[in-house]
Amino acid sequence: MFMKRGAITLLAVSCALSGASAQEYFGQNKVRYEKYDFKILKTPHFDIYFYGKEAPAIDDAGRMAERWYTRLSQLFDWKLSSRQPVIFYANPADFRSTTVIPGMIGEATGGVTEPLRRRVILPFGTSLAETDHVLGHELVHAFQYDMRPKNAGLGAGNALEQLPLWFIEGMAEYFSIGPEDAQTAMWMRDAVRRGQVPSLKQLSNPKYFPYRYGEAFWAYIGGRYGDDKIGKIMRAGAHSGDALAAISSVLGVSADRVSTEWKQALDTRNKPILQATNPPNQNGRVLVPSKEGTGELNVSPAISPDGKYMTFLSERSLVSIDLYLADARTGQIRRRLTKTATDPHFNSLEFTHSTGSWSADSRLFAYAHSEKSKPLITVYDVQKDSDVRTLRFPDLGEITGITWSPDSSQIAFSAMHGGTSDLYMADVKTGATKQLTNDAYADVQPAWSPDGKSIAFVSDRFDTDLNDLSIGQYGLALLDLANGAISQVKTFNEGRQIDPQWGPEGRSIYFVSDRSGIPNIYRISLVDRALTQITNVQTGVAGITASSPAIAVAREVRELAYSAFTGGGYEIISLNPQQAAGNPPGPVRIAGEDAALLPPRKQPGGEVFAMLQSPQRGLLAASQFHMTDYEPHLSLDYVAPPSVGIGVGSFGTLIGGGTALHFSDMLDYNSLVVTFQTFSSDSSNFLRDLTAGATYLNQRSRWNWGFTVAQIPYVSGFFTQGFVTNGGQTAFAQQQVTVWQIERQLAGILEYPFSRAMRIEFSGGYENVDFAAQSETSLFDPVTGVFLGGTREDAPAPSSLNMAVGNSALVYDTSVFGGTSPVMGQRYRLQAGGSSGSLTFSTLLADYRRYIHLSRSLSLAGRFLTYGRYGGDAESDRLQPLYVGYNSLVRGYDPGSFSAKDCGPALQQTGACPAFDQLLGSHIAVGNAEFRVELLGPLGAVPSRHFIPVEAAPFVDTGKAWGRVTGIPEIPRPWISSYGTCLRINLLGMAVAEISLVHADDRPARSWMWQFSLLPGF
Repeated sequence: MFMKRGAITLLAVSCALSGASAQEYFGQNKVRYEKYDFKILKTPHFDIYFYGKEAPAIDDAGRMAERWYTRLSQLFDWKLSSRQPVIFYANPADFRSTTVIPGMIGEATGGVTEPLRRRVILPFGTSLAETDHVLGHELVHAFQYDMRPKNAGLGAGNALEQLPLWFIEGMAEYFSIGPEDAQTAMWMRDAVRRGQVPSLKQLSNPKYFPYRYGEAFWAYIGGRYGDDKIGKIMRAGAHSGDALAAISSVLGVSADRVSTEWKQALDTRNKPILQATNPPNQNGRVLVPSKEGTGELNVSPAISPDGKYMTFLSERSLVSIDLYLADARTGQIRRRLTKTATDPHFNSLEFTHSTGSWSADSRLFAYAHSEKSKPLITVYDVQKDSDVRTLRFPDLGEITGITWSPDSSQIAFSAMHGGTSDLYMADVKTGATKQLTNDAYADVQPAWSPDGKSIAFVSDRFDTDLNDLSIGQYGLALLDLANGAISQVKTFNEGRQIDPQWGPEGRSIYFVSDRSGIPNIYRISLVDRALTQITNVQTGVAGITASSPAIAVAREVRELAYSAFTGGGYEIISLNPQQAAGNPPGPVRIAGEDAALLPPRKQPGGEVFAMLQSPQRGLLAASQFHMTDYEPHLSLDYVAPPSVGIGVGSFGTLIGGGTALHFSDMLDYNSLVVTFQTFSSDSSNFLRDLTAGATYLNQRSRWNWGFTVAQIPYVSGFFTQGFVTNGGQTAFAQQQVTVWQIERQLAGILEYPFSRAMRIEFSGGYENVDFAAQSETSLFDPVTGVFLGGTREDAPAPSSLNMAVGNSALVYDTSVFGGTSPVMGQRYRLQAGGSSGSLTFSTLLADYRRYIHLSRSLSLAGRFLTYGRYGGDAESDRLQPLYVGYNSLVRGYDPGSFSAKDCGPALQQTGACPAFDQLLGSHIAVGNAEFRVELLGPLGAVPSRHFIPVEAAPFVDTGKAWGRVTGIPEIPRPWISSYGTCLRINLLGMAVAEISLVHADDRPARSWMWQFSLLPGF
């Protein structure tokens, strides 16, 4: 994955330093359940970071990396400018806890390349082939980053980051997979079938998956113009940021013409293949259709042996992929078995590689997931509608396939350990586990035979050479449980064979093969080894990835279900294999073409194809590598571009500027951000106007800790004028007073996450608030206006405040953001704090929010919040009073919207404004309710992933302030309220704009009004 990151803005850093804690108010946690002791494998071009669990596989990783360097440096005609860091994790669960990438990592993310240090971060895959592919893909990104002009900054001004994802990601897929890819060919065939092959100008639309469409385009360029042109186009694009211009300049052909010729090549290749095959719905009966807006992804079916129940994975909730239980005869959904988005115990459902399995009596269903980064198998009882057993495997990694023994006493499964995948067997009652295979080959997708004597599984062991890392295709194997012997189930010499499922009598195996370039279902008889083709689909029998499970067999009723890619999505189809048009396998080439070969025809002669077919090329012996310990050292990542500004205002001529420096170690165990920002004028001094700070954070273990030190000045002022006596003469005086409130802070930070949803936070330290004022007086002759002179002097200011401060908080967050607001889950924050010294008081905060998802575009949201100061100085006039009428609390009472009309006669009589003063206090409480309607976006009433999210939300707000406020007479402070509706628009991910039409119930001079803010929904 190509990672785009902008530079830190000074404003954001200043805001981060202004609080005593670096934590977010809410937000979910990336929990590091283990503390990894990293080492470094040094090869000629790489520093490969790994820890103990990965040691058995790390030499092979180093050899693959060097092989990729040889390939890519020739393809790009480019040498990396420095050593390339690669950070490996033992499995996907460990990878998702990495400290190197700050945000949450999705389950479908196989690897990331970040721009600051060009670091590649990835887990070991379930096979050497998967690891090799992801490593090659991410190293393409490393070369792309290295091609940036050396003076290029980060963010929008960087030409590389202006290139579309199809350009960047598609290139990485093509160079790492080559021109033969059944998965991408399937997507292109479907696009041709629907008449929806995009032009190059349309490819940037998010509806076109950039990996697949981009790979197909670059395969065409490599085959039509030569693979060497791709590196030249990349270099041109990295300097200009214009993908189409780079293509035209290197090829000497307009981008429009290239686009037209590519579409023609796709049509020419795929239309004959489509005529020789059948639509998926002619290969059975559609059980679960693919529909935009109601779940385009429906994969990995598992049918109970009696044919009554079916489970499958789907994104029908539109916010997460979950496991569903359905009627296997009608496809009607009975219930959702998981809620991965809001269940804090779910770290992963392993949806890309695994599906579940039914017990022989069709009562129990077992499925894999992970909790606290450790794999589990949960057993669900369909009659009790509840989970009845959980098997835990703390010493293993991701589980990638499950099968029950015929007597339902044991479960066999495939799991990762030490960077490889092997088969295991566990007793359902005791959890006692036995390892069945133990080698560097990939052993996945086990299926227990009906007689209980053997397990069919998928392996690459039969044509893989570990010495030269020549990685073979997946094939079928049988494990004899009596003696542990493994034998090959010989099917086809071409393509991969995956997902074995036993036939009803145990004398045959159904499986998926892409031997012709189109994944289809086949059956092999174990009696006479006869092969039969069951389906002949136009697109493909497939799951999320090329090796994901896709079929299921109900042995008692002879029913089969499979997931197929069609119409841009995945649907589940049912058929009786005995009634299907089973025929001997057709020719490998359909309509004279290898369906997996991306056009044009001469592609296999290209440089990319030749390199991928030469595993020895660039392969080094592990004896050339050496190992060192990892010792973290801070080094400079980047300097934010210095800013300088000049302006003229009521405070005179202002000159300001600043910068920020970011330091970290290679694994981001330690990070340090230092900021400087200041402005100066003829009425101020440098030190008073300096904003500066440093925040250090240590993420080495599960406890996150650090400190922040900062100075932040807040400048205000006022202007007066009038007649004065100067030396016995009358003069006209203008006086400008500048006031500084300078907050200085030294605080420690400590945080411990219990789970993805819950954490505790602590902060404490010292805070100094200093005050200063300066007056500048100018005198003028009242008649002529001639300047008579002036003075500048310090003005009286309040004394400084010096306090010890501290806070502790319990934070919980399972909310799911819908585009402009959260739409499901809940959040709360319970916080207690205090201050002692110049001012002594305590604070308490309770903030609870709940979101109920009613349907795809409708949700209810509610919030209750209360905050107050307590103790001796809680109502001191040195403290700013709390205000309940901000837009983020109770709408309709924004302080800037009040005028003299709101105050009534009291303003003239006493100088007070009761309508405003009732909103001030030392305590506040707020209640909010919204009915949220998603109009556009993924959850919209007009469903689309291609429009910016827009939400309408009728609302009711209420709030109350109480407690004495110095300078304001005691007045009644009733609950205030407002109602209205708001419209929220996601501004391309940069902010959420809210426009509200509000009726304020407790403003005598004003009722309806418009308000604007840049805030997401609470």
